[in-house]
Amino acid sequence: MKIIINDLPKSSHDVERQQEERQVPKEYRMDGRIRRRPGHTLFSYNVKTGEWKVADTEKKAVVKTDGSVMYRTQVKREDGCVYIQALNLKNAMKKMDQSIRNLESSENRL
Repeated sequence: MKIIINDLPKSSHDVERQQEERQVPKEYRMDGRIRRRPGHTLFSYNVKTGEWKVADTEKKAVVKTDGSVMYRTQVKREDGCVYIQALNLKNAMKKMDQSIRNLESSENRL
């Protein structure tokens, strides 16, 4: 005898949870690390003002378990900014335009 899980009645608690999950607006925010490319510069684009600039960074020393010192670079994050790695500012602008076009085309498919 086969039991098909999809045909089993769902409890009201499961249905309410699914409705709550659907109503939460999705916010896309990428937090984490990116691998630094040699020769590239990290640019920040402020979405609100439309301003481009080189991203502010700070270098921190981290001591490993074997006692050696390793340096990590962290970006000072700003609200409303998008960060892009590129060779120069002109290429960063091209990458931003391309990502916006890709985002718009993916929204049109839905």
